Amino acid sequence: MVMTPTELIALCARAHAHPRFTANLRQAVEQFTAWEELPALAETHGMAPLLYQHLRAVEAPWPTTVQLALKGLVLRHQRAAPIYDRVLREVLQHLATAGLEALVLKGSALAHLIYPQPSLRPRRDLDILVQMQDAERAYQMLAEVGFSLAPSSLHGLSRHHQHLAPVERDVAGLTVTLDLHVNLFFRFKAYGLPQVNYNELKRHAIPFNVDGFTASTLSPEAMLWHLYHHGFSAPPRVASQDRGRLLGAADIVSLVEQWYSRLDWERVRRCYPQVFHALPMFHFLTPWSDAVLEHLHLKVDRRPSGVGEVYAGYPAQWWREHVRRGLRRSLRETFWPSEWWVRMYYGWPEPRSVHLGRLKHAGLVVWDLALYATSLLGPLKVHPYDN
Repeated sequence: MVMTPTELIALCARAHAHPRFTANLRQAVEQFTAWEELPALAETHGMAPLLYQHLRAVEAPWPTTVQLALKGLVLRHQRAAPIYDRVLREVLQHLATAGLEALVLKGSALAHLIYPQPSLRPRRDLDILVQMQDAERAYQMLAEVGFSLAPSSLHGLSRHHQHLAPVERDVAGLTVTLDLHVNLFFRFKAYGLPQVNYNELKRHAIPFNVDGFTASTLSPEAMLWHLYHHGFSAPPRVASQDRGRLLGAADIVSLVEQWYSRLDWERVRRCYPQVFHALPMFHFLTPWSDAVLEHLHLKVDRRPSGVGEVYAGYPAQWWREHVRRGLRRSLRETFWPSEWWVRMYYGWPEPRSVHLGRLKHAGLVVWDLALYATSLLGPLKVHPYDN
């Protein structure tokens, strides 16, 4: 079966190749026809450098025009990567001089720990985590390293939100955005998010080098959970520009492939069972290596329906979008999401019926609808995603 552009990009969502992946990619390239759509879509998913790397390595012809388009995108990320690193180092050094600790999150840590070259992991912003009591001071200090601050740093920051207002700095024609986090997650109880504290994260933190500065980031286990929640299990009511973006899959797959023997899987199963049960679903985007399948005993013999689908039901979409698409379609997408999405989003174990997962999802949707209707009559006191 000929792959769609999204499926081909998803297949390349990994930092390192292995024999089964290479064979699958070679076959896909030989049959693929929608080449002209590929570069722009790959860039949207943050996947242009990885796609280019894997397509170049496979022994199959592909159009020169597409090679040139992807190469141009790769050069752009190669130019941007050292700029992001330099700015991150300046921020971390400035905070450290003032006695403030910080943990680097997501792409800026992964680019150095997991990917062969930092430019293979594109970045749209920098994410660092500080303690809540240090947040306002750290935020104001960002102006001292060239960032433009929002009028009110704490505007919109509630006990549910995870970062302060974004700040920006122009460096050599590139706008560098930084998010100063005080939490790892939006704190929504219904989705089983752990109650973590900075000191606990710091105790298990691991070091890495960024532009000559020794920075710290989350432990492999906490990083895996954070990546999974951010990319695949955030509450549907929370608008996210990363929802469905395949770079999130590449981060998780690359982390597990690189560190499968280093990760404390007993801790993952005990503390983050949702992400462990979701791991088989990544196999149907890009196949796990034999080493990972054997080490984790993942069951991937049956392909679920709707692989790669992004949830489009309520409350992920605005009401006007549901009206535009029609009631029947919206009801189906809301109450009958694909098996792949249910198992990925909820970390639903294989032995359990996916229908039970859909029933759990339907219950949360009805709860959300009821409380939304109640809120129209007065202040909303409680919320199903609230702590």
